[in-house]
Amino acid sequence: MKRDLRTRDLLIEHPVIDLLATCVLVGGHFLVVSRYGHGDFIGWIAASNRHELYGVGAAVIAIIFGFSAAAVAHYAGASGARAKYAKSKFGAALRRQWMGTLVLPGLGAFACLLALALDLAEGGGVTAARWIFETAVVLSLFKFVRAMHLFQAMLDVTDLDAVDQGRVTAPAVGAAWRDRSDQPAA
Repeated sequence: MKRDLRTRDLLIEHPVIDLLATCVLVGGHFLVVSRYGHGDFIGWIAASNRHELYGVGAAVIAIIFGFSAAAVAHYAGASGARAKYAKSKFGAALRRQWMGTLVLPGLGAFACLLALALDLAEGGGVTAARWIFETAVVLSLFKFVRAMHLFQAMLDVTDLDAVDQGRVTAPAVGAAWRDRSDQPAA
């Protein structure tokens, strides 16, 4: 259990792991395609459909960018005791994490548009545009998972802060309210 937490913390505390994992996945896929000629699923799509795929990819990544921006706004607005402690103790690391979840999906959306502009090939050969697109999508997915993990952690913190504020006592019900004329008879 403790080892699982340390592994999870290691993954969360080092956002460069997203870049490394993307390089391994996309690089491994590139090696399989270039060596064996199998698995070029984007290359199998007709050029006009690839262009649509790149546009949809840019839109989806832009939506991820929007989710990240909303999560950052939630983080910035958190003001309970736990949130203040987390910001003071881990503020620099949290800012790096949040900036990474904002900047890289934004760049990923632009990379999809670049792939759209560069992919002029009609055949199924390997082109740089398809690999740019695949890299942008994979990296954006890793950043999405990271953003959702960070967002969940901040929601947990703000929920706990909200519970600590306690309940406000209900106002006392006096005889004047109890005996008013609009109340049905018991």
